[in-house]
Amino acid sequence: TKGRFLMDKRNRENFDSAEANFNKALSIDPNYALAYAGLADCYTINQKGLSQVEAIPIAREYARKALSLDSNLSEALATMSFIQVVFDHNWKEAKKTLEKALALNPNYPLAHIFYGNLLQYSGENTSRGLSEIKKALSLDPLSSAYSWVLGRNYYYSGKYDSAHLQLKKTLILEPNSASAKGFIALT
Repeated sequence: TKGRFLMDKRNRENFDSAEANFNKALSIDPNYALAYAGLADCYTINQKGLSQVEAIPIAREYARKALSLDSNLSEALATMSFIQVVFDHNWKEAKKTLEKALALNPNYPLAHIFYGNLLQYSGENTSRGLSEIKKALSLDPLSSAYSWVLGRNYYYSGKYDSAHLQLKKTLILEPNSASAKGFIALT
């Protein structure tokens, strides 16, 4: 939980602390699948300055390890779907993986974020994509990252007033969010 909280801050210092927390959990229990899934997310979100070519294979190995320990772990499935989209460019398989992750745990916000992004960016269903992002934020209303994603996705869908309002809410949660400030400038 602490690792996920730190990761939500979306900066290098907190990512290093998140990674340390996941590794600490693994030193206590080397078969703790959720810690491997957390490490995978550290490398998919990647605040370490690595290229995708360097980071995604590391993330994939951690996600595979998590799934080898628990094949029904929504966190690892969601991460694997992210990899399938951004690195493998296999959106069809990613959608199946996400649907499985959401069926197993409909309360996992990051799966809703990834699913919403997939629906919106593929053009399959922009409205449903935004609804998925809203669902993620309703599950974790204090997440500045999820708030920012909703603002960004409003912007991408041409809903500039909604984007501006949501991004201002993001700055209340995380006043130093460069991403939110950047998209406010765009709106």
